Amino acid sequence: MTLLQAWFSRVQVENNLTEKTMHKIKCQMNIFFKWLKEEGIIEVNYLNSIHFRQNLESQRQRVILSPDELKEICQNAMAFSKDSFYPVLYTLIHTGARRSEVINLVWKDIDFENNMIIFSRTKNGQSRKIKMSLQLRQLLQEIPRKHQFIFINSKGSKASGHSVSRAIQRFKIRYPSSKDWRMHDLRHSFAYNYLLKGGEMYQLQAILGHKSIKMTVDLYGQLKAQDIINPSPYAF
Repeated sequence: MTLLQAWFSRVQVENNLTEKTMHKIKCQMNIFFKWLKEEGIIEVNYLNSIHFRQNLESQRQRVILSPDELKEICQNAMAFSKDSFYPVLYTLIHTGARRSEVINLVWKDIDFENNMIIFSRTKNGQSRKIKMSLQLRQLLQEIPRKHQFIFINSKGSKASGHSVSRAIQRFKIRYPSSKDWRMHDLRHSFAYNYLLKGGEMYQLQAILGHKSIKMTVDLYGQLKAQDIINPSPYAF
């Protein structure tokens, strides 16, 4: 029972899932656990003792980090762990990619000749290519090729989502911020700052790897009026 609760907690933290989503996962698993009980394989349905809140007053609001705040985070990350944590964090910030997409990058996914980075292990199953910034290109070129995966931990093995999440928690303790950001907020911040800079919604859809433009608009189409520097379309 304790192991099952621990598994649910780890899945929720590592994937930044809401209580509502976790309840849906539990419901899907419940069919299997009921069958196990009916077949006499288990005596009780252990899922009955695990509960997730569904009627929350409001979901956790996204935390948007400004370019200056992200720059400070990168500088602190370099001091915190230059060889393992910093490269992962820097890549997340500069690509807007999901954590799993970044930590699953292998060296053949980087096309230095054409300055492209290829995300081939994506959430929707469709690979995508995006241009690398000059700074990101330089950072990746400086990483020693000790493993087929680009990002490795201190033990020389492939970095895992769990290890990156724990590193972020330790990092935030050492470098506290007024904003309680999480890993996925780096993706939100990328999208928000991209649009604020004048980027187009269809371009953002392609960069983030959304299957439909509707998803991109629903997530990031609500730029607040006060965030638009000059809302007037007139030059006079």
